[in-house]
Amino acid sequence: MKHSFKFLLPALLILASSCTHLTNQNTPVPVPTGKFSGKFRSIHLSYNPVKYDTVKAQIILTTTSNGNFKITGDTSTVIAGSHGLFALDNVYIQFQDSTKTVAKQAKKHLNGVYKYYYDGTTFQFVASNDTLSHQYDLKRSN
Repeated sequence: MKHSFKFLLPALLILASSCTHLTNQNTPVPVPTGKFSGKFRSIHLSYNPVKYDTVKAQIILTTTSNGNFKITGDTSTVIAGSHGLFALDNVYIQFQDSTKTVAKQAKKHLNGVYKYYYDGTTFQFVASNDTLSHQYDLKRSN
């Protein structure tokens, strides 16, 4: 009797793992559309001496259901006023800023892939590496 259980265990594990994929395949991803306002933060970690440099700006992000976005608000020093396209899945959102150039720019552009959270009101997304983090903490404003 013990030997038959050994042969059933791999089959049960395969069956269980295949069923977990079925639950999320048809769940539609809610697209954040409308006007969102809040803070943009750029946090830089310096190592000599160890300290965090943080700059902030109050911004407005407007998104449409056909995948367009626009940044307005306090775009004078930290973040650039910009516009472009976005696409998302269940975990990541990608922005393609049509005003960004290949030359180094003084202000941050909303461009690239970010991990995001959206619940219908709160819209947060972040991109980080070892020493730099760009964080957007927004709330629906319309």
